[in-house]
Amino acid sequence: MDQNPTLLSVKHLQTGFHSDRGYFPAIKGISFSIQRGESLGMVGESGSGKSLTALSLLRLTDHLPGCVMKAESILYTPENREPLDLSTLDRTALRKIRGKEIGLIFQDPSASLNPVFTCGDQLVEVLRLHMGLDRSSARDAAIGWLEKVQLTDIKRIFSSYPHQLSGGQKQRVCIAIALAAGPRLLIADEPTTSLDVTVQKRILELIRGLRAETGMSMLFISHDLGVVAEMTERILVMQQGEIVEEGLAGPLFQHPHHPYTRQLLASRPPLDIRLKRLPVLEGQTAQKLGNEAIAKRQVEMEALPPLLRVEGLEVRYEQPRSGLLGKRNFLNAVAGVDLHIAPGETLGVVGESGCGKTSLGKAIIRLVDAYKGKVFLEGQELLGLPEAQWRSLRRKAQIIFQDPYQSLNPRMPVGEAILEPMAVHG
Repeated sequence: MDQNPTLLSVKHLQTGFHSDRGYFPAIKGISFSIQRGESLGMVGESGSGKSLTALSLLRLTDHLPGCVMKAESILYTPENREPLDLSTLDRTALRKIRGKEIGLIFQDPSASLNPVFTCGDQLVEVLRLHMGLDRSSARDAAIGWLEKVQLTDIKRIFSSYPHQLSGGQKQRVCIAIALAAGPRLLIADEPTTSLDVTVQKRILELIRGLRAETGMSMLFISHDLGVVAEMTERILVMQQGEIVEEGLAGPLFQHPHHPYTRQLLASRPPLDIRLKRLPVLEGQTAQKLGNEAIAKRQVEMEALPPLLRVEGLEVRYEQPRSGLLGKRNFLNAVAGVDLHIAPGETLGVVGESGCGKTSLGKAIIRLVDAYKGKVFLEGQELLGLPEAQWRSLRRKAQIIFQDPYQSLNPRMPVGEAILEPMAVHG
């Protein structure tokens, strides 16, 4: 890669946070570069600084409370122009770089999309702003991009607001927005986290195809070592805000030098051997549970009355009307689901993005209204309960959402957020 001109050069990037307890350095003076046409991977465990690095490159950390970012330089070189130092660029010039020159795909689509505009309007806006298209041409191009990222029911997706889509559908809209303006550098932060495996493969193939077609460079951030090995030519390994190892993908995976890299690779389960226990990182523990104990526990659970019983549950969402006097349209998200869960049992619900899994969970605990059906918790019907009675039962049925960023109040310290349900429910 040395013969290719450098597209992005980062020198001594530092990002940290001030709090009541002092200063916490999250990124500790890292330096790296990306060549034109190169795909650079960045791996590391959660909290190692990967996503914060992506935010820092375009100074999207400026609005984070208590965050301080500085660098010796972050040099980006546009086509046939002198390098620009993104760390000192004024906001107006930086806005011209974001989206058009450098596209971003974040792991949190809910925070990336504006909740008050339809997905189609947001994609059209990008095309009009960066490509200079009129509204009609931008609309046609936007529909084409929604098709490229493997979305179905394009008309509905185009006219839907973000909250009306599943997590996977929202992420695919974000991918279309990031790629639509033809950026020369794509920063992809866990771009397929919310997608099912089959769609993930198609999206990765799409990104790879667009890179081959346009010569686009890419910074690809992921926890999935297999995907990183497939999508990138060179890899950075991050641990606790530092780059501990760097090298070409093949040699790094075959002969890692740093102990942390070896530990990451050792945590991957082998493909050719069926293990009884998955490998874990040092410091993590796993409890052994024999087959006889599992079978015995299953028999005991089946003999108990169900803890949760769902009968004929239906959920539907009203869709935007076509015109002022248009007919009301509804999307059937959950259609007549029956299930039961015994005390102590774990029930898995699987399916592709948009099939209704999240809507089912939300309807069970009344975060969305059910159109039809019944839900029984310990024999008590929930959907017809007055709000005051249901509030007293909430402690018995809780939910962990797929999006932690939207689940936690950004104005509350984590400790207060944990204490709040204890105070409310005693």
